[in-house]
Amino acid sequence: MARLSPQVLVQFARRAVQQELKWKPTAEHAPPIPDGAVSNDPTEACATLDVRLLQQLGFKAYYDEATGQSAWPVPLGMTPQELYLFGLEHGIVHDTPVSGDILLQRSLRTDDFIHAALVMTVNGHGALDHVPYHDTSTVEGDTDHRGLLARGYTCKLNRRVCAAQGDRFLRWADLSASEKVA
Repeated sequence: MARLSPQVLVQFARRAVQQELKWKPTAEHAPPIPDGAVSNDPTEACATLDVRLLQQLGFKAYYDEATGQSAWPVPLGMTPQELYLFGLEHGIVHDTPVSGDILLQRSLRTDDFIHAALVMTVNGHGALDHVPYHDTSTVEGDTDHRGLLARGYTCKLNRRVCAAQGDRFLRWADLSASEKVA
């Protein structure tokens, strides 16, 4: 099966956020299971709000009305930490971002991944005190206009990310839909 283009997701997310989701509570438009998905697995409803937004956007961006199925290859119901472990297992975790990647933000306190976002664009890179970083534009759920986590809203943000501080990028487009873990 051919790889999915991450630009389809980026364009879909840009349109959806700009037209209907921006500055609205994430819980209102990111259901536990994406609209149109069918699941008998109760654990799939356990995803955090930030991941639920990504599930909804990914599922809808690759949904085929004719078959009633989505080609979105990322399993439903994961936390950011579980997304990281899934990415490691499939060899799709990277230190540098590209448009369409899922940003996995690491906690400096616990070393766990605590937040996920969609990288819309990579706007540049540099170093601060010899620590390299990337400036990105993201779409995120469960945040606020300042980028603070667990604030409940869907936002477009400019975020500086740093692999040296543990941030990683899930290059989900390197999976094919046939590799999706049920």
